Amino acid sequence: MVWTPMFALPNVQIAMPIEVQHFGLIAATDPRIVELKKKYKNFASYLGQFSTEFGNQVTPSLLMWDDKGPQTYRNTEAISAFRDTIALSITPYAWARNIRFQRPENVRFSDWFNIYPWMIDKNYEHVVMQNSGGLNLHDTKLLKAQTTPGISPEVIRSNEIDDPLLRALLARWEIRFTAEKPEWNDLKLFRAINMANVAGALPSQGDFTPYDEGRALALWASAFEILAHPGDGQSGHLQVYDLLDRADWKSPACQDARHPAMAPTGVRRPRILACAIYSRIHTARNNYLHGNPVSAVQLIIEPYKRYLLDYAPILFRMALAASLDLRFKEAAPNGANEKAIKDYKDREFAFGYSQRTMEAALGTFYMTRHEQNRRSGRVIL
Repeated sequence: MVWTPMFALPNVQIAMPIEVQHFGLIAATDPRIVELKKKYKNFASYLGQFSTEFGNQVTPSLLMWDDKGPQTYRNTEAISAFRDTIALSITPYAWARNIRFQRPENVRFSDWFNIYPWMIDKNYEHVVMQNSGGLNLHDTKLLKAQTTPGISPEVIRSNEIDDPLLRALLARWEIRFTAEKPEWNDLKLFRAINMANVAGALPSQGDFTPYDEGRALALWASAFEILAHPGDGQSGHLQVYDLLDRADWKSPACQDARHPAMAPTGVRRPRILACAIYSRIHTARNNYLHGNPVSAVQLIIEPYKRYLLDYAPILFRMALAASLDLRFKEAAPNGANEKAIKDYKDREFAFGYSQRTMEAALGTFYMTRHEQNRRSGRVIL
């Protein structure tokens, strides 16, 4: 068994491996990488070249493939899908914690999971870069590798990962990239995640305008429509509504169908909060892409003055949950064994924690700052 580095992710350090059999995102301190560094000095040199734009040294995490695994895991679509899966299991959760607890969460954008374009070659002799602009080969010792400017490298810990979603997506990733003829549901799933990863990038580098938000919302709307696509027809906002309705909503705020949402006259009715939020995203997308006026009223949620864009990743996570039928399916233990019952309830609680955070964040959509402070028990001066 030989593990081969595919790409480096310089902006994140993974505290624990995120992997399936034969493929994973692995920290540079992992024994598999340490062994490669001892064997190939040029590889050790490559890993030691990374720093921030201010010269602070960082150690990247690495997407790695095991040569006992399927060759299909090596293609760029599979590698990107694996990276996208990790990003979508972390960034929406960070957004939800940011909104629910009103505290800073750094890894809210997919830029943290950018792949570095230069990689050690298969013979561990040079660094190579192949992208749409061409193919280049260079001396490793001359490389001045850098993290993505404008974002600070972060350590990803287990409590920052939406574990139920990650496990479900990784299971589907293995199915998708080992199947000779992938099913439509698997094809659209990773196509939607790819679109969401692009949508979830930083909308600007300090030169933010309403157009940046409009463009990002357009990408998010596309990700929703791809995910909701039936395969034998068309996908639009009604199909997205149907998908969101299928999520296993727990809180009354997210269950109650009492919100206005855009729809043709014949099917117009009060809908759940998720559909109402998506209706706003869909309308803003249409106005932006069709060249219609786009106002701050459409892009900013008035009570709290948050951006509509802030809610899109959280809503997409719940659309993924609906698509994957993500719910706690373990049967309750029989008998009166108190420890078994307690352990079962602990597992059920842990499984549902990330979704409770998502729903609590979505539930702030119409709240004022004062209302959210009061509900969270914050002191209001």
